Amino acid sequence: MKSIKFENGCLYILDQRLLPRDEVWNEFSDYKRIISALKEGIVAGNAITAVCAAYGYFLAAQAYTALPADMFSASMVRTKKELFSIDPTSVYLSKCLSRMENIVIRHDWKPTVCDKLLEEALQIHFEDVDCNKKLSVFGAALLTKGAKILTFGPGGALSGGGFGTVSGILKTAFPSGRVKMVFVCETRPYFTGSRLVATELAKAQIPVTVLADGAAGRLMSLGMVDAVIVPASKITANGDVAASPGTYALACMCRQHGLPFYFAASSNVIDLAAPDGHSLPLAQTAGDDIRLCAGEQLTPEEARIYTPAFDVTPGWMINGIITEHGVLYPPYTETVRGASL
Repeated sequence: MKSIKFENGCLYILDQRLLPRDEVWNEFSDYKRIISALKEGIVAGNAITAVCAAYGYFLAAQAYTALPADMFSASMVRTKKELFSIDPTSVYLSKCLSRMENIVIRHDWKPTVCDKLLEEALQIHFEDVDCNKKLSVFGAALLTKGAKILTFGPGGALSGGGFGTVSGILKTAFPSGRVKMVFVCETRPYFTGSRLVATELAKAQIPVTVLADGAAGRLMSLGMVDAVIVPASKITANGDVAASPGTYALACMCRQHGLPFYFAASSNVIDLAAPDGHSLPLAQTAGDDIRLCAGEQLTPEEARIYTPAFDVTPGWMINGIITEHGVLYPPYTETVRGASL
């Protein structure tokens, strides 16, 4: 499954909010509309947001090429800031926008700049898919025959360029009999597990069972899980990992039950500027994510809402981090730095 495609000079984005009921593609030729759509949650995932932003940067340059050189340069500086505001905590987004900006710096407002920017956006898109295919081979090699895997969060093809991190591993391992069942936590509050990952796996004809987030511990206590693999949003220099809220709780349960706990992610989410998990900002999402469901209020007005944008799993609780460069093992202060070079 794919969530984005670039055709005939336009970016097409699949509205993930309507899945699995409806598959609706939206057409974008204006980068500002892309920004609005991404902020409104049309897609979920660091990688897909970064790829969409790269295409948005190209579309902005295309709209500004008729401007004088100084005005073009100023407009592209502003465009980068606007696109980065989609998710200021995303190192993946920052890296992709820097790549696009470097193209403008090298080619300025010359007629070739738009061609070069489109080539770079397409390359960023291709590299995300290629990266996920590579890490999927490494991840699949970790699984034993007939493994029962539990996952949580937006780790599917729809959250990236079109192959998937966690789902890529499962799709790679399944044909050789290494996957017997995949347990997908619904992943509140956006249900990215039940709506996106489970839909993708079902279409790939991989046996999948969806469960409430709170039921994962029961499955483990019954011996029904062999390993847990989840996607990562950011990897710090010491191997602490930020991910969807609830990931840390799964790591704790894995320690209790003696189960291996892995993250799967592109090296693009490594942030060496963040020394550890304690250095990450304590961001929160909108309270309505919890307060409302389908427009209906679920909580009393007097109740406060706690909605962290992510939680942090310390490196010492992680058995390995699966990347396109191989599986990273402790000491993460060395292996994470090596994978980011």
